[in-house]
Amino acid sequence: MEKNTASAAIWDKIAHLYQNAFFHLELYQDSYLLFCDLLQNAFPTQGQSLHLLEMGCGIGNISHQIATILTQKKIDFSIEAYDFAPNMLEWARKNNAHFPQIHFEVGEAQELLQLPKRQKAYHGLISGFCLPYLSPKETRKLVEDSHFLLQPNGLLYLSFIEGDPQLSGWQENGQGDKFLIYYYQSSFFENLFQEIGLFSVSKIEKSYPRKGSTEIHILLIAQKIAQKKD
Repeated sequence: MEKNTASAAIWDKIAHLYQNAFFHLELYQDSYLLFCDLLQNAFPTQGQSLHLLEMGCGIGNISHQIATILTQKKIDFSIEAYDFAPNMLEWARKNNAHFPQIHFEVGEAQELLQLPKRQKAYHGLISGFCLPYLSPKETRKLVEDSHFLLQPNGLLYLSFIEGDPQLSGWQENGQGDKFLIYYYQSSFFENLFQEIGLFSVSKIEKSYPRKGSTEIHILLIAQKIAQKKD
């Protein structure tokens, strides 16, 4: 399959559309609440701060939701959020101006280990709907890199469009921009998690209406298996 050549310029052009469509969307709220509950259970704070990293943050809506929940829980945290489109980051900074704990930087999910990170290991990593734009090879690397960066018992949040991988291909939005969209099946991640040492904690399925049809969106949470001490 051809390489996905959707450029930062295209994402910059449609950033305002994403702001209008997704910033106040509550469809996935239960998955963010669960993610935060699981973080709290995995890492009883006792004065420590939770360090999180988000890949492909877009307009910063997920970081905003996570930050809001953790603030309500009175849990100290920091979030490093990366995207490769400057206009997306501009919206993200505006949307989260009241959260100084969130730091937005330019970076690509495919280069996770090369990003100028502030921490050596993280309690949680988040990738909300990056995967439809990543090939299976790129997705595998992203999950493997995430596992490497997670602390023992750390949590990984992933979301993707479920469908027949054979139907992956170029699609065009309402503005005439073309994107290479990849569909995944849950079994791809189940096998990958088992192979690299992640335990699947939760799977949430959502129906998302689009262009007269319905997409199935899958929200996964996995946990890094802590090695047993001898």
